[in-house]
Amino acid sequence: CIRDRVRQLFDKGRHIFANFGLEDLPALLEKDVALLGEEQGSAWGFIGLRREERPPTLPVGAPDRAYLRAFILARGRSPSSDGIQLMDAALQRLQGGLRPVQLIVYGAESWLNKPLLANGFVLAARVQIFRLDLRRQRPHVDTASAPTINAAPVHLRPMQPTDLDVVAVLDGQTVDPLWHFSAKELWELLFRSRMQLAIVDEVIMGYAALSTNGADAQL
Repeated sequence: CIRDRVRQLFDKGRHIFANFGLEDLPALLEKDVALLGEEQGSAWGFIGLRREERPPTLPVGAPDRAYLRAFILARGRSPSSDGIQLMDAALQRLQGGLRPVQLIVYGAESWLNKPLLANGFVLAARVQIFRLDLRRQRPHVDTASAPTINAAPVHLRPMQPTDLDVVAVLDGQTVDPLWHFSAKELWELLFRSRMQLAIVDEVIMGYAALSTNGADAQL
């Protein structure tokens, strides 16, 4: 069974990238691009790509998006040879649609660099993470000397499910397609976060989401 072989690779693999839960493995194998590398009946590698259903709020000229969900190599297998071969085979399966496809990888595993760069990937962004400990006293900021700006007042209110479509359009107009949140993704974010809207003259101008996990919070 392919599913059992993939699970064994997860348990015993040397190089493992996984951006999904094992409960989603059946759907990945049945609906998406999923390839298993085998030699003499033994599995040595697995790769899974998910092609996204195109959000209507993506800009017209933007390509369709797909995501690397899993990339595993067994012990003794090389990212610079076996990994390149496996990625190349998956990319061939992904091509052939009506629109070009942008394959996105969110990860920092150094071993991924060789198979990605060898297959034409480029570094699109480096994510910086800032942390603020609210238990500590923050330095005083002098706002008295700040210049006065004559602008319309900003009204803040909680986001509602009825706002999803409008906010998705705003997101698509202002955010690079690489990071775009569709209405579906915003709904998932609303379900697990506290979301606020910024409104000027009854027009939604921005949004923020804050999720909590115990004593930690993420903006």
